[in-house]
Formats: sequence, C-alpha cells, structure tokens
Amino acid sequence: MTQRAHMPTALAVLLLAGALVAAGSQAQDAKEEPKVPAGQQVFLKYKCNSCHTLEAAKVVKVEDEDEAKDSSTKRKPPDLSGVGKKHPAAWMEKYLTKKEMIDGERHSKKFRGTEEELKTVTAWLETYKVEAKKAKKS
Repeated sequence: MTQRAHMPTALAVLLLAGALVAAGSQAQDAKEEPKVPAGQQVFLKYKCNSCHTLEAAKVVKVEDEDEAKDSSTKRKPPDLSGVGKKHPAAWMEKYLTKKEMIDGERHSKKFRGTEEELKTVTAWLETYKVEAKKAKKS
C-alpha cells in the first residue's frame, strides 16, 4: 500500500483520539463541578432562602430590601440545619402544607410546588441534623 492509502486511516485515528481527549476533558469537568442536591434545588426554586438559612448546606438567607428595612416581623425564621433532628419528612410535609403547627402557628406560606417537589425538599431537609449556630445578640 502507498503512503496515500494510509492517509485516511491516519486522519481517522487522529480525529478519534481528539474526540476521546475532548470527551475525557468534559467528563473531568463534570466531576469537578459540585452537584447541587435535588432537595436544595427545590428549596432555592421556591425561594425558601428568602426567610430561612441552612448553614449546614451553605445556603444563606437572601433578604429583599423591604424586609431589611422592616424589622417588625414577629418571629425570626430559624436556620434549618437541625430540622431533621426535630421532625421527620412526613411531619414537615404537613407543616409546609399548613396541616401542622409549631407553637400554635402554621408555616407562614403554603408550599406552592408539586407533591413530588414537596417530598424531595422534605427528604433533603430531614438529612440535616446539625445544631444551628446561635445568632449573636447585639
């Protein structure tokens, strides 16, 4: 065979090798990006962090401007880092759908997502059993 006959084969090998290197690089990039748990995705989707923090998951509260100005709210929503120690997921589902109470009060907002999303977020929250740090008094 002549050298020209081997050219298409050599080109194909080079293209295949390049594709494999690129695929390996993308797979490596995917491994390096931290995966956000499905429950956390639901928590953020429905802006649960507009009231709550979850320090154990590094989820911080995002206040809107009106809330930052108005400090007259009667009760400060808790950090949920230890919610799994206190309540199972099934109880949290009831609380988030206003069928259960804490200290005679229902959750301030009824969960707006699907039943599946509710189960996903409460199962995720149930895994958090770390005591939240106490806020410093000023």
